[in-house]
Amino acid sequence: MSFTATVVQVFIASPSDTTPSRDAIERALSRWNASRAESDGLVILPRRYETSAVPQMGNDGQQVINKQLVDSADIVIAVFANKLGSATPRSVSGTVEEIKEAHAAGKKVHVYFSEAPVPREYMDQVAELEKYKAEFQGLYGTYIDDSDLVDQVRHAIDTDMPSFGGVSHQDQKSSANPVARHQHDRFPKTDSKGRLKEGHRHAILIENKSSGDAVDFLVKFESEEGEAISGIWFSSEPFKETLYGHDERRYAFEMSLTSPDRLVANMTWVEDGEEKTRRTTISLM
Repeated sequence: MSFTATVVQVFIASPSDTTPSRDAIERALSRWNASRAESDGLVILPRRYETSAVPQMGNDGQQVINKQLVDSADIVIAVFANKLGSATPRSVSGTVEEIKEAHAAGKKVHVYFSEAPVPREYMDQVAELEKYKAEFQGLYGTYIDDSDLVDQVRHAIDTDMPSFGGVSHQDQKSSANPVARHQHDRFPKTDSKGRLKEGHRHAILIENKSSGDAVDFLVKFESEEGEAISGIWFSSEPFKETLYGHDERRYAFEMSLTSPDRLVANMTWVEDGEEKTRRTTISLM
């Protein structure tokens, strides 16, 4: 069903070595839209130079990016990992110029620096980045991996949204309510002989049914006896992260003939400094 919303443009600025981080931020902003857009009457439009900039004649490429993306942005999220980036005629790097342009225009600007070990191929460039970091005027954030970065960006976005007409969730005391269930999708596929068959996709879907955040959320899948599960293979290992209010996580897995009929999702998280636990038995039939 359609609804009226204000579009908030978020420009993700960063040098070329941060593509996975830009991807992670864009996914987080999309999840924000899924959980909050309708209730807040706001839609976030993520913008990146590699997907949103249009080729155009100009004095130089950076000025084109500034005009198309920085000038129209409401919020700028800048991320640095191992290098500062290429210099422009006006600044030590394109990303630094974007930060300056956005700040001078009075836009909301959030800057983050990685604290992960620097790969060997960037050792000759990291000194320039450290110099800029040391001379940075303002408060910046640091992150150890993309999960940590996404948590910080989500908090910054939640802080920014009320100024665009969104609902402030900072003072709400609703308890997190993670609910786990089996998601089973069927789809047509062909075998090696070209015969049409029915394929199956399985996942455990965990939805936070409340506006409260589950900090350091972690789920472990085990048998009803609390032991490791045989006959089921998850595509990725769950890790600790914040499960925000009305957000969800999907854990895909493969089944076999020896798969059990049920498994247990053992969920743990922290709320207001207090550790919470929930065990949910899930039918796989």
